[in-house]
Amino acid sequence: MPLTDTFIKNLKPANKPIKHADMDGLYLYLASSGLKSWRFDYRFGGKRQTLTFGTYPMVSLKEAREKLLEAKKTIKSGVNPSIQKKAAKESKAACSLGSFEVVAREWFENNKIIIKDNYSSRIMGRLEKDLFPDTYVKTIPAP
Repeated sequence: MPLTDTFIKNLKPANKPIKHADMDGLYLYLASSGLKSWRFDYRFGGKRQTLTFGTYPMVSLKEAREKLLEAKKTIKSGVNPSIQKKAAKESKAACSLGSFEVVAREWFENNKIIIKDNYSSRIMGRLEKDLFPDTYVKTIPAP
């Protein structure tokens, strides 16, 4: 019987991990800590492997089922979805290595010796404030 959102929300952790089957090999893994994660067991190259799609509620039941279909298509095409997922993660990390922020910080570290301290702190402050929005939290002044 397929899982429902109501059933998943009402699950309570037990002393040991429990698997709740959904459909087509997809299951919800309920750890003893209470963490709920979507998993799929499959065979590739004669070996059993497990693919994790994410944790509930960050990945909904509908999204987990969609990811299952994508993984099955990948397996059918002869590609291991686990290796494909790792490669995508590595390429994303490699892309971020060449980001503007990384390059700017490297430039700053290489040139701060020849720049006066007062001016270098203003440069980095401006970079963090105006160009690196994720690292600087802008505050709205009180009226």
